[in-house]
Amino acid sequence: MPGQLFNLSRYFKKGDSQDVQVVNQTPAADVKSSGVSSPSLSSVSQTESVTQPTSPALSQRIGMDVLTKLTQRANQVILRAAAKATEKKAKYIDTEHILWGLLEDSGIYQLFSEIKVNIAELQTEIEKNLQNGNYNAPPQFSPRVKKVLELSLSAARALKFEFVSPEHLLLALTQEKEGLAAQILTKNGVTIEILNKKRWN
Repeated sequence: MPGQLFNLSRYFKKGDSQDVQVVNQTPAADVKSSGVSSPSLSSVSQTESVTQPTSPALSQRIGMDVLTKLTQRANQVILRAAAKATEKKAKYIDTEHILWGLLEDSGIYQLFSEIKVNIAELQTEIEKNLQNGNYNAPPQFSPRVKKVLELSLSAARALKFEFVSPEHLLLALTQEKEGLAAQILTKNGVTIEILNKKRWN
């Protein structure tokens, strides 16, 4: 969706960020694939940039760096996660919301299909564990999700990719290990070991 603006600043607590806004998405033909899924689906054709925090110190805050490196697909995952948390009136966007957002990504869907994950069962289990709250303000990123964001950026950099794709978010969820998403993924056979094997196929 070229030219559309996505504002992610609302998902940080007051003081965490300023002026964080995803701006015009532009083609980037030389960007590598994420290295996890099949090349046809993991190739990144569009990237986003964000306006830099007004204070240099803010760029060091958890989650800020990764927001400048999200692909369009990863950005959509975060927005879907936020929408689900809002629907459930949750105070925080947590790992289970990120996993929910990942399920609607075509590359992740194919990856799960290839490693024989029952996607319908996975979706049902996530839904069953999404708790309803009574929070009416925009949800914030939980500390665990901020950690996942940082892990996804580290995963992308370790694999020598410039941008964070949904595949890197999935890797980060399995690396985090303690969140509800990691537990659900492990229960359904999606582990860091499986993803590492799939990456080289």
